[in-house]
Amino acid sequence: MQTSRLALEHFRALKTEKPRSKIAFFRGLYPEILATLSVGHTLRDIHQRLVKDGVEVSYPLLRNYISRIRRERARPAFVQNKQAARLPIPAARAPAVTEDPLANAMRALSKPRYDIREAMCEGDPTKKKLI
Repeated sequence: MQTSRLALEHFRALKTEKPRSKIAFFRGLYPEILATLSVGHTLRDIHQRLVKDGVEVSYPLLRNYISRIRRERARPAFVQNKQAARLPIPAARAPAVTEDPLANAMRALSKPRYDIREAMCEGDPTKKKLI
C-alpha cells in the first residue's frame, strides 16, 4: 500500500473538528494559553475571553485542566510513555493444600494451659517460686 496515493481527507479533517473531551480541546490550546500567561495576563482574563468566544467552561474547571496539563508536561518522557506493569499470569496453578480448617484451633487447644496454682506454689512460699 502506498500512502502517497491515498487522499486521507477524512483523517485530515480530524484536525479541524472539535475534540471529544474538553481537556483535549485545552491541550490543543495550551501553547497559546501559555504564551498569553507569559505576556502577563491572568488565567481569569483568559477564562473571560474564552467564555466570550463561546467556550463553555467554568473558571475552576479551567484551572483544573491547566494544572493537569502542566503536570503532564512536567513528567519526564520515559514516564509518559511507560506502560503499566503487568504481572505474569501463571500457566497452571498448583493444587491448593487441603488442610483441616480446625487444625489450627486444635493445636492451640492441645497446648498445656497456664496454671496459676503452679505459678504461686499453691500458696506455699517455701518452694521459692515467687518470681
